[in-house]
Amino acid sequence: MQRSGKIQIKHATQMAIRQDRMKAPVRAKAGSQALGGLGKYKHLCAVCKKVFSDKRHLEDHYRSKHGGPRLQCQYCPKTFAVLRSLERHLPLHTGKYPFHCSQCNEGFNLRRELEGHENMHQGRGYTCLNCNKVFYIEKDLVKHQERCVKPDM
Repeated sequence: MQRSGKIQIKHATQMAIRQDRMKAPVRAKAGSQALGGLGKYKHLCAVCKKVFSDKRHLEDHYRSKHGGPRLQCQYCPKTFAVLRSLERHLPLHTGKYPFHCSQCNEGFNLRRELEGHENMHQGRGYTCLNCNKVFYIEKDLVKHQERCVKPDM
């Protein structure tokens, strides 16, 4: 069932992109003046002239930055500019997550979230040296430390 949902989502995305194609992606060859001689085939945004090496990245950029057609969740009113974001959102409704904890079977969208959760089960964490707050994902600690100020003693 989840497969057919993905196919419908992708089909809807392709249709929306086709409908909006007149305003969006332009492709130019390497060495052309439009791209300033940058490498192999590049994909150029017709609106802001930003260059992408991948057509899908250009289409994602166009939808998110220039008001291209958005993708609607079939279960709620939330919309997304990028298909991958919609796909990560769907398990909130369906309960079908790609990663599961081996100890409690809780589901997660991202492997990194699962690893952090499993670190919690195993008592492995990363502690902020300024405020002693514990994080189970190292990247979260790094982000926290960028704005954490050591308390005055």
